[in-house]
Amino acid sequence: MYYYLILALQIYCGYHCYTNRNTYYWYFAIIFLPLIGCLVYLFVNVIQKGDVDKVQQGLTAVINPTKKIRDLEKRFNFAETFENQVALSDAYLEAEQFEKAIQNYKAALKDVFKEDFYVISKLQEAYYFSSEFNVSKEYALQIKNHPKFEKSKSSF
Repeated sequence: MYYYLILALQIYCGYHCYTNRNTYYWYFAIIFLPLIGCLVYLFVNVIQKGDVDKVQQGLTAVINPTKKIRDLEKRFNFAETFENQVALSDAYLEAEQFEKAIQNYKAALKDVFKEDFYVISKLQEAYYFSSEFNVSKEYALQIKNHPKFEKSKSSF
């Protein structure tokens, strides 16, 4: 039984190695070191660093839910940019801290970004979830002529 599982793993790793055009020494590792070579190949080439980072961030969010907000607050205090403020606002919205999200979204709507579609749509969403439907509707009317509006979540 184990022989067939290892053989199937070897076939998968060999196929993956062939389709991704990896270097030839992986073939030797997969064939001559069946289980160890396949596991090393899987961890190095199939399970990519981005996937591991996503899992790690998910675990961190479960263990310490306010870490993301604290990190974004530090980043925003270091450099008060539009991008940092919107990212912090998104984190507040995700954490259901609607008042703070609304404050930050409103602060981001200045100068060149006064009519930014993304920020206005998120501001509308924050007002909606904080049960201020009239204000939410006003912001929806403000962006309803934007081409992205009909396909966005804001239109609902």
